[in-house]
Amino acid sequence: MLCVIEQILGSEGHAVRVATSGADGARKALDSSVDLIVLDLGLPDMDGLELTRRLRDQIDTPILILTGRADISSRVEGLDAGADDYLPKPFDPNELCARVRSVLRRAERGRSVMSDATECRNRPPWKLLPADNVLSAENGQRVTLTEREYHILSILMRRANSIVSRDELQSQVTGRQWHSEDRSLDVHISHLRKKFREIGGEPCPIKTCRGRGFMFEGHAG
Repeated sequence: MLCVIEQILGSEGHAVRVATSGADGARKALDSSVDLIVLDLGLPDMDGLELTRRLRDQIDTPILILTGRADISSRVEGLDAGADDYLPKPFDPNELCARVRSVLRRAERGRSVMSDATECRNRPPWKLLPADNVLSAENGQRVTLTEREYHILSILMRRANSIVSRDELQSQVTGRQWHSEDRSLDVHISHLRKKFREIGGEPCPIKTCRGRGFMFEGHAG
């Protein structure tokens, strides 16, 4: 299967790096030169979903999951773990290539939006520093954010005290529409709240507006 996928993607002009285990895949995935991770959940040494969660905690590289399980609960599980797309096996080579192109396009759109939001966000006592993707508190403590965490927080801070819908956040951050089974946004919000707590952010300024979206409570600096 690995050789087949390598041949399929190679024929599309992609440079492919193959990993034969979860541990090897994790090492290669953490390389900043990787544009997309195609992850088969049937790993010999670890749970594929757990690896997906671990990678998503550390990097924002798009993840396309491959699995022999096609039921909706498995799809939800994969998206909840942080995957950007999900392709059940067996699959047509043309569909794999189309999914890869689609995920890469969404990632590029997300980077374009990120580059348009380079100004410092100042909502005392919080300051968002774009140069290093850092959230800074008035007490001097700092915490580094992933690109997606930074992007989400930048949008919320720019629209402080206004509700930003899940649809809008999902579209701007990932380039895809939000659907009720997708909990990846909640995962990123949860990580952001944890990082606020790490630097003294209690109560956390990110509020959930049930059924409507999220809001950042703060004042302009």
